[in-house]
Amino acid sequence: MFCLKYLILGGNKVFVKGFENASTEELKNFLEYVYIDEDYDLTKYKEKEDYIELFYQRFKHRVRFKDIQYIEAYNGYTEFQVGTKRFRREESLKEIEKMIDMSMFVRIQRSFIVNLLHIKRYEKMEVEVGGIRIPVSRRRRKSFEEIYTRYQISTCNL
Repeated sequence: MFCLKYLILGGNKVFVKGFENASTEELKNFLEYVYIDEDYDLTKYKEKEDYIELFYQRFKHRVRFKDIQYIEAYNGYTEFQVGTKRFRREESLKEIEKMIDMSMFVRIQRSFIVNLLHIKRYEKMEVEVGGIRIPVSRRRRKSFEEIYTRYQISTCNL
């Protein structure tokens, strides 16, 4: 199993530490736990083409969810990092959460939502997305790690 080897051999050092001394049975139980949760299917968004309307230099644009790297709350509005451009929308982060496909995004702190597709690295409670490092809040750390682990396993070639 590629994913099992990935976890054991150090595909992501943060998660591997928890498995260093684990028995084969414990690893199987963990993987069964991950696969049982079918309500949270992270692979479904790969084919889905959803958009959100955002503003860039006062012009409205349709931006695909999969192109958004991260979303940041900023002074009563929300900014979306898409490539090298920063788009804007006049809603709060809470309202944006209702509009976007949250199967591909995860909130990592009060001011940031990140796209799982664009996470380059996660270590020492920081996520690297779009060339910047964003700290994961202590309160959201556990749920983020569960979602991120499921995402990594679901994108493995079994």
